[in-house]
Amino acid sequence: ANEAFRLEIQALDAVKRDQDDGVIVTTFNNQHQSLQTQITELEVALAAAIEAKRVADLAAPWQAQLALTDSALITANTVVANATSVMNSDAELSSKTTAVEASKQANAAFNMAIRALDSVKRDEADATVVAGFNDQLQTLQTQTSALEAALVAAPWLTQLALTNTALTTASNAVIEANSVLASTVDFPTKTAAIEASKQANEAFRLAIQALDAIKRDQDDGVTVTTFNNQHQALQTQITELEVALAAAIEAKRVADLSAPWQAQLTLTDSALLTANTVVANATSVMNSDAELSSKTTAVEASK
Repeated sequence: ANEAFRLEIQALDAVKRDQDDGVIVTTFNNQHQSLQTQITELEVALAAAIEAKRVADLAAPWQAQLALTDSALITANTVVANATSVMNSDAELSSKTTAVEASKQANAAFNMAIRALDSVKRDEADATVVAGFNDQLQTLQTQTSALEAALVAAPWLTQLALTNTALTTASNAVIEANSVLASTVDFPTKTAAIEASKQANEAFRLAIQALDAIKRDQDDGVTVTTFNNQHQALQTQITELEVALAAAIEAKRVADLSAPWQAQLTLTDSALLTANTVVANATSVMNSDAELSSKTTAVEASK
């Protein structure tokens, strides 16, 4: 609107007759400049508001996930401390196994929370916070590994129980990953489910290795071989899930690229049609006996 005002002033200036007319033109120019100053201030204010909204939008996910990660850390610390206490007590082997497994699960949950926090970090300061959590996770995992080592030192049946538990966990994790992949949840959730199945299957593999290290005879060797076959079958399923997820992500990427193009193509086609129509109308008006004001309006519309 202010640009249109400027063009009108230019047109007025082009037909001024004397000094008095020049004063009027100057007054209009001053009014135009005043309006332009106000518009610039509005643009600056809008840019500031947009930036404030952007910063707020980035901060919200970080703060929410930071609270979850802090909670996961507290839980992991508590569970690992409890497992240490149980391992140093006279509790039954089943109780010790349960306590150590709980610490592993708490660490895994903490690890997932850290990964989620890392995905929403905003700057170097946030990255430093994530690194601090990773250091704490490493400490917890070291403690948990020490607890697992103590269990491995137990008889064959102790490790057999752990291996069966790991198999159940891995099998359930793969079943869950299959279910999540077939659902309508978002890709990060699907990726997390597959990653959880990979971690569970890796834990199962480590349990098999520990069992193999303390086998006593040929029968125990057959048991270890059976576990290895089950681990491989789960690994095959996980690989298939990863391939399927990658294909789905690629299909979504292609679809996401197509949608904006098609939408803007429609708008551009419409703009072309409008421009052709208006320019044709301006040509017709210019070739007619219409008044100068009508011709001016038609040409301005075509512009």
